[in-house]
Amino acid sequence: MSQQENVDKQLDALLKQAQQKIDEAIGLLLKQQPTDFAKIGAIGHAGGLLRKVNSSVIEASPALKSTLRAEEHIDAQPVSDTQQKLLAQITQEQIDMVDKVLLSNVRQHYMKVAMLIAKTYNQLPVELRGLPTAFFAKRVMALVEHELLQAQGNLNYIRYSEVRLSELIK
Repeated sequence: MSQQENVDKQLDALLKQAQQKIDEAIGLLLKQQPTDFAKIGAIGHAGGLLRKVNSSVIEASPALKSTLRAEEHIDAQPVSDTQQKLLAQITQEQIDMVDKVLLSNVRQHYMKVAMLIAKTYNQLPVELRGLPTAFFAKRVMALVEHELLQAQGNLNYIRYSEVRLSELIK
Protein backbone atom coordinates (compact mmCIF):
# COMPACT_ATOMS: atom_id res chain seq x y z
CA MET A 1 0.00 0.00 0.00
CA SER A 2 1.36 3.41 -0.95
CA GLN A 3 1.82 6.21 1.55
CA GLN A 4 -1.04 8.17 -0.08
CA GLU A 5 -3.39 5.18 0.23
CA ASN A 6 -2.44 4.86 3.89
CA VAL A 7 -3.17 8.55 4.48
CA ASP A 8 -6.48 8.23 2.63
CA LYS A 9 -7.53 5.27 4.80
CA GLN A 10 -6.60 7.13 7.99
CA LEU A 11 -8.56 10.20 6.86
CA ASP A 12 -11.54 8.05 5.94
CA ALA A 13 -11.46 6.37 9.38
CA LEU A 14 -11.33 9.76 11.14
CA LEU A 15 -14.22 11.09 9.05
CA LYS A 16 -16.32 8.04 9.87
CA GLN A 17 -15.53 8.43 13.57
CA ALA A 18 -16.50 12.12 13.48
CA GLN A 19 -19.73 11.29 11.64
CA GLN A 20 -20.56 8.61 14.19
CA LYS A 21 -20.11 11.12 17.05
CA ILE A 22 -22.39 13.64 15.32
CA ASP A 23 -25.00 10.92 14.72
CA GLU A 24 -24.79 9.94 18.41
CA ALA A 25 -25.31 13.59 19.41
CA ILE A 26 -28.39 13.84 17.19
CA GLY A 27 -29.73 10.62 18.72
CA LEU A 28 -29.22 11.95 22.23
CA LEU A 29 -31.00 15.20 21.39
CA LEU A 30 -33.93 13.34 19.86
CA LYS A 31 -34.29 11.11 22.93
CA GLN A 32 -34.66 14.23 25.07
CA GLN A 33 -37.74 15.20 23.02
CA PRO A 34 -36.31 18.51 21.84
CA THR A 35 -38.43 21.38 20.72
CA ASP A 36 -35.52 23.34 19.23
CA PHE A 37 -35.11 21.80 15.80
CA ALA A 38 -32.61 24.54 14.89
CA LYS A 39 -30.01 22.87 17.14
CA ILE A 40 -30.66 19.48 15.58
CA GLY A 41 -30.54 21.09 12.14
CA ALA A 42 -27.15 22.67 12.90
CA ILE A 43 -25.73 19.33 13.99
CA GLY A 44 -27.31 17.68 10.95
CA HIS A 45 -25.72 20.33 8.71
CA ALA A 46 -22.32 19.58 10.24
CA GLY A 47 -22.93 15.90 9.57
CA GLY A 48 -23.84 16.70 5.98
CA LEU A 49 -20.60 18.63 5.54
CA LEU A 50 -18.65 15.66 6.88
CA ARG A 51 -20.44 13.40 4.41
CA LYS A 52 -19.45 15.77 1.57
CA VAL A 53 -15.81 15.63 2.66
CA ASN A 54 -16.08 11.86 2.93
CA SER A 55 -17.58 11.74 -0.57
CA SER A 56 -14.62 13.74 -1.88
CA VAL A 57 -12.22 11.27 -0.29
CA ILE A 58 -14.12 8.35 -1.79
CA GLU A 59 -14.20 10.05 -5.21
CA ALA A 60 -10.41 10.45 -5.06
CA SER A 61 -9.94 6.89 -3.75
CA PRO A 62 -12.88 4.69 -4.85
CA ALA A 63 -11.42 1.64 -3.08
CA LEU A 64 -12.41 3.25 0.24
CA LYS A 65 -16.11 3.20 -0.56
CA SER A 66 -18.04 1.38 2.14
CA THR A 67 -21.51 -0.04 1.82
CA LEU A 68 -24.49 0.91 3.91
CA ARG A 69 -24.18 -0.72 7.29
CA ALA A 70 -26.56 -3.62 7.81
CA GLU A 71 -27.31 -2.56 11.39
CA GLU A 72 -28.79 0.73 10.06
CA HIS A 73 -31.47 -1.09 8.03
CA ILE A 74 -34.88 -0.42 9.57
CA ASP A 75 -35.62 -4.13 9.90
CA ALA A 76 -32.39 -4.58 11.91
CA GLN A 77 -33.54 -2.17 14.63
CA PRO A 78 -34.44 -4.00 17.85
CA VAL A 79 -38.09 -3.98 18.90
CA SER A 80 -38.79 -4.29 22.63
CA ASP A 81 -41.61 -6.35 24.13
CA THR A 82 -43.41 -3.11 25.01
CA GLN A 83 -43.14 -1.91 21.41
CA GLN A 84 -44.41 -5.26 20.11
CA LYS A 85 -47.48 -5.00 22.39
CA LEU A 86 -48.12 -1.45 21.21
CA LEU A 87 -47.86 -2.52 17.57
CA ALA A 88 -50.32 -5.35 18.20
CA GLN A 89 -52.84 -2.91 19.70
CA ILE A 90 -52.60 -0.06 17.21
CA THR A 91 -55.86 0.82 15.48
CA GLN A 92 -56.47 1.98 11.91
CA GLU A 93 -57.55 5.33 13.34
CA GLN A 94 -54.16 5.69 15.05
CA ILE A 95 -52.33 4.69 11.87
CA ASP A 96 -54.32 7.33 9.96
CA MET A 97 -53.36 9.90 12.60
CA VAL A 98 -49.67 9.02 12.22
CA ASP A 99 -49.97 9.37 8.43
CA LYS A 100 -51.70 12.74 8.81
CA VAL A 101 -48.95 14.05 11.13
CA LEU A 102 -46.24 12.70 8.81
CA LEU A 103 -47.80 14.49 5.84
CA SER A 104 -48.22 17.71 7.82
CA ASN A 105 -44.47 17.79 8.47
CA VAL A 106 -43.35 17.28 4.87
CA ARG A 107 -42.69 20.25 2.61
CA GLN A 108 -42.09 20.81 -1.09
CA HIS A 109 -38.33 20.44 -0.70
CA TYR A 110 -36.63 17.17 0.20
CA MET A 111 -35.98 16.44 3.86
CA LYS A 112 -34.29 13.52 5.60
CA VAL A 113 -36.70 10.76 6.58
CA ALA A 114 -35.02 10.56 10.01
CA MET A 115 -35.85 14.24 10.64
CA LEU A 116 -39.43 13.73 9.47
CA ILE A 117 -39.84 10.82 11.87
CA ALA A 118 -38.37 12.84 14.76
CA LYS A 119 -40.72 15.76 14.13
CA THR A 120 -43.69 13.45 13.83
CA TYR A 121 -42.79 11.52 16.97
CA ASN A 122 -42.74 14.72 19.03
CA GLN A 123 -46.21 15.72 17.81
CA LEU A 124 -47.95 12.44 18.58
CA PRO A 125 -49.95 11.63 21.69
CA VAL A 126 -47.83 10.06 24.44
CA GLU A 127 -49.40 6.63 23.96
CA LEU A 128 -48.00 6.43 20.41
CA ARG A 129 -44.49 7.63 21.19
CA GLY A 130 -43.36 4.13 22.09
CA LEU A 131 -43.75 2.85 18.54
CA PRO A 132 -40.49 1.66 16.96
CA THR A 133 -38.74 3.74 14.32
CA ALA A 134 -39.36 1.00 11.75
CA PHE A 135 -43.13 1.54 12.10
CA PHE A 136 -42.76 5.19 11.09
CA ALA A 137 -40.37 4.31 8.27
CA LYS A 138 -42.87 1.80 6.90
CA ARG A 139 -45.64 4.42 7.08
CA VAL A 140 -43.42 6.75 5.03
CA MET A 141 -42.92 3.92 2.51
CA ALA A 142 -46.70 3.45 2.32
CA LEU A 143 -47.20 7.17 1.66
CA VAL A 144 -44.61 6.95 -1.13
CA GLU A 145 -46.36 3.88 -2.59
CA HIS A 146 -49.67 5.80 -2.56
CA GLU A 147 -47.88 8.65 -4.37
CA LEU A 148 -48.51 11.17 -1.60
CA LEU A 149 -44.76 11.55 -1.12
CA GLN A 150 -41.80 11.42 -3.50
CA ALA A 151 -38.60 9.80 -2.27
CA GLN A 152 -34.94 9.63 -3.14
CA GLY A 153 -32.47 7.21 -1.67
CA ASN A 154 -33.11 3.86 -0.02
CA LEU A 155 -36.05 4.25 2.38
CA ASN A 156 -34.82 1.25 4.38
CA TYR A 157 -32.06 3.56 5.62
CA ILE A 158 -33.83 6.60 7.08
CA ARG A 159 -30.66 8.63 7.58
CA TYR A 160 -29.75 8.27 3.91
CA SER A 161 -33.11 8.89 2.26
CA GLU A 162 -35.29 11.92 1.74
CA VAL A 163 -38.93 12.67 0.95
CA ARG A 164 -41.01 15.61 -0.18
CA LEU A 165 -44.63 16.22 -1.03
CA SER A 166 -45.74 14.59 -4.24
CA GLU A 167 -46.51 16.75 -7.24
CA LEU A 168 -50.06 15.37 -6.94
CA ILE A 169 -50.78 17.17 -3.66
CA LYS A 170 -48.64 20.32 -3.86
